[in-house]
Amino acid sequence: MKFLIASDSFKESLTAYEVCQCLRKGILSEAPGVEVIVNPVSDGGEGILDILLAGQGVLHTSQVTGPLGASLNAVWGVKDTTAIIEMAEASGLPLVSSDKRNPFHATTYGVGELITHALIARTDTIIIGLGGSATNDGGTGMLRALGFELLDSAGKSIPDGNTGLGKLTTIHDDNVDSRLINTKFIAATDVQNILTGPLGATYTYAPQKGASQDDLEIMDDNMCRYAKIIQKVRGMDVNSIPGSGAAGGLGAALVAFLHAEIIPGFKLVSDITGLESKVKDADIVITGEGKLDVQTLQGKAPYGVAQLAKKYDKFLIAVGGTIDDSSLDTLKNSFDLILPISRTPVSKEKSMAKAGELLEETGRYLMKLIQEGTLPVQR
Repeated sequence: MKFLIASDSFKESLTAYEVCQCLRKGILSEAPGVEVIVNPVSDGGEGILDILLAGQGVLHTSQVTGPLGASLNAVWGVKDTTAIIEMAEASGLPLVSSDKRNPFHATTYGVGELITHALIARTDTIIIGLGGSATNDGGTGMLRALGFELLDSAGKSIPDGNTGLGKLTTIHDDNVDSRLINTKFIAATDVQNILTGPLGATYTYAPQKGASQDDLEIMDDNMCRYAKIIQKVRGMDVNSIPGSGAAGGLGAALVAFLHAEIIPGFKLVSDITGLESKVKDADIVITGEGKLDVQTLQGKAPYGVAQLAKKYDKFLIAVGGTIDDSSLDTLKNSFDLILPISRTPVSKEKSMAKAGELLEETGRYLMKLIQEGTLPVQR
């Protein structure tokens, strides 16, 4: 019997690799003779750096500007001539305590600084994972860090964050880093949201970044102003591009000003790691993420794994730190078995703190079910 474990990270708890290894350890403790292959996955957010490097590249740590302006150390990597950046390392939501989250002011400036470090390293391709942002600035902070001038009606630089979009009048590229011209950019994202409107960056994601309901109309109006200016200076309707709203609109800036190609993060990771062939060769596939809910089925990594498992008629198990009960019936359409990592009710805080132990126990529990013949795993 051959297992494939292809899980995403459990955000703010364990990396994708750690999740896979904990499940593997639990399975092997019950059945030392079975074959267990691990293939960590990502949808473009947390973990894409480690997965794409796969221990073969070089990690760098650079001091950059954090989402609220303070300096911090951000990790990025280089493999051959390709740089891999997680935007969340510089501008991520976990970098800001819940009481200080404010997308009116949060900036992607540090992302631009990481790109500059990658250019200095003489890379010719830069992959940027767009998940987990604390920002809603349309990527304007990144553009300023790269030498773009974003000016108000008085010819002065706009302030950081979404607030600056409300003052933006024009964008000049006379002083941008010339090395950008010969650099290929790939934006890896798990969402298809456009920049503005009811399904855009603001209304969909700004509330989790600290915006109140009263803030949303103002913020989206600012984004609409930005979209019109992009249309004027670049001749591009970013609202026609799925993924332009990713990472608080960073996707729009990457496409319009750096000519980036937006690719679903899961597809990028899957292709590079050879995931499909591993699914085809497995008997049982296990996937998971920190929270399983309806968003899981909207481009998240476990859904990508589910599509491959369905293609090859594999028994698929989904494991979650928490599972949204209201989404359970919908989730069952994609997964053969859905399990929380705890067999008994437990708080979110305890689940996160003990995730490794609980995942090992889940691995043991799954193996026991299979050995007892409880699961119809032979397809």
